[in-house]
Amino acid sequence: MTVTMKCLPLLLALSAGLAHATPDEAAGATPENVERFARSLQSALQQHDAPGVASLVAFPLRVGAEGGRARRMGRTELLRSFDKVFTPTVVKAVLAQDPAALFQNDQGVMFGNGEVWAAEVCQAQSKPLCPLRVITVNHPAR
Repeated sequence: MTVTMKCLPLLLALSAGLAHATPDEAAGATPENVERFARSLQSALQQHDAPGVASLVAFPLRVGAEGGRARRMGRTELLRSFDKVFTPTVVKAVLAQDPAALFQNDQGVMFGNGEVWAAEVCQAQSKPLCPLRVITVNHPAR
């Protein structure tokens, strides 16, 4: 594989301005950063601080629902429908999670049984800093 071919996904992601970090792009979320992020998210959810939670989200946010239907929403829509996205079931899953024991793989960091996923999100202008942000909220089947 040539250097050009290896860099193509990075170049495409950067051209969009926003990308999830890959091992080649960032050192990965350290346990300390994951724990700090988890505690911030838990605190904001516990206080029902919708703007605080929104500051920890990468937009557009992917919101998955029963039946595999997913939609994307921006900040304004999230704030308007906050309780429909961060339902009691989703909030409970995040609050029950031990911030020091989150499952993590190449897709990101998982809260609960996948109710919430977070990943490092890089912005072209802020490289090499790629903060953790919520990228997906899934509503489990009832």
